Amino acid sequence: TTAVTRYDDIDLIVTSVSGPASAISGTSITINYTAQNLGHAASGPTITHLYLSTNPANVMPGGSDIYLTSPGIPSIAGGASYSGSASVTLPVSTPSGTYYIRALADPYNEDNVETNENNNTGISTTTTSTF
Repeated sequence: TTAVTRYDDIDLIVTSVSGPASAISGTSITINYTAQNLGHAASGPTITHLYLSTNPANVMPGGSDIYLTSPGIPSIAGGASYSGSASVTLPVSTPSGTYYIRALADPYNEDNVETNENNNTGISTTTTSTF
């Protein structure tokens, strides 16, 4: 019996997401994020959706999440990471509250065929309070 290891796999995850401790609705904030390719093959370029969320669980975005923007992610070599930042203006309609920042890499699962399409999300470990 011969073991075969597959080296054409891609698996994008979000390893970190962060933003400011506080913000005012209608003003600009900077969000930092890091995506990693756990696979062996290089990924194709894609995007990452960024949201405000009251849910601290690392799950897919839900109906109450507030969409912010979709910055690009270039091709990532197997085992490598990409760190980026996005400047976004919080919607004026954002209710005052405490939010986590959620990121979703390759959101439509169209840009890359991955070995695991269910681990593309990341959530900030600290919160952003809006006023």
